[in-house]
Amino acid sequence: MSVARNTRKSETVKADLAERRAAAEKRAKAQIEVLTAEIFLRRCRATAEALEQLQLRTPLSFSTLADLMSPQPWAITEGVVLGHLLTMEESDYRAAIEDYAFDAASLDEALRLEWADADEFAVWAEIYTETLREIAEEAGRRLLASREHQQLQQATGDASGAKGRHGGL
Repeated sequence: MSVARNTRKSETVKADLAERRAAAEKRAKAQIEVLTAEIFLRRCRATAEALEQLQLRTPLSFSTLADLMSPQPWAITEGVVLGHLLTMEESDYRAAIEDYAFDAASLDEALRLEWADADEFAVWAEIYTETLREIAEEAGRRLLASREHQQLQQATGDASGAKGRHGGL
């Protein structure tokens, strides 16, 4: 039977392993800091882009589905919406900016989150539902006009083309 000889003391091995673990933890913490900074920069860029897009179309309005789905700058902390950066009180706005408590999200996405103020949520939920109602009513009016146009063509014997059947689309 052969026996392996111990050439190192267990204390030496423990110390070496502890040193390697400490170095690995230090590298991991540095990488986490880099990733955290990258996430923060992406949030800042997304919020800045949303603000730039809003500057192109003042005043702040929601009249199309694209408006509802476009990114908006929200004050959000720990997953709770505090309000829209462009409509909140100045002191709340300053606090959100100083605390980096902001992110870009569509109105639809924001409404799916928890809100700090139920009245503020109600205002934005009403804007959302009213816009959707107007979009649906417009679609209904277009459908009715298309059907009336089609019936008129059939009544006059002019069922000639796709242009008439689809209201010119």
